Amino acid sequence: MMKAGYIPVFLFFMAISCKNKVVTVRPVEEKITESVYASGIVKSKDQYQVYASANGVVDNLMVQEGDLVKKGEVLMRLKNSTAQLNTEKSPCNLKSNC
Repeated sequence: MMKAGYIPVFLFFMAISCKNKVVTVRPVEEKITESVYASGIVKSKDQYQVYASANGVVDNLMVQEGDLVKKGEVLMRLKNSTAQLNTEKSPCNLKSNC
């Protein structure tokens, strides 16, 4: 019997809470200042890591930092005495009588 008394009270509160309330907000023009503090590394979208195909010490740098380069362009010359000696010695190895 007590349950029957709760139903009308429940329906009353439901009816009150379901009213459509209209809230009006008007835009206001203001200055917005927001600061973001973070740490990180900035990289370009088209950044590419370059590796040399030979070992050696840089003998002559052909480009400056920030220069635009094209595919196949020489960026630097390496000084590698071991590679030079191997090149000079290779004809001797082919003849096999040195």
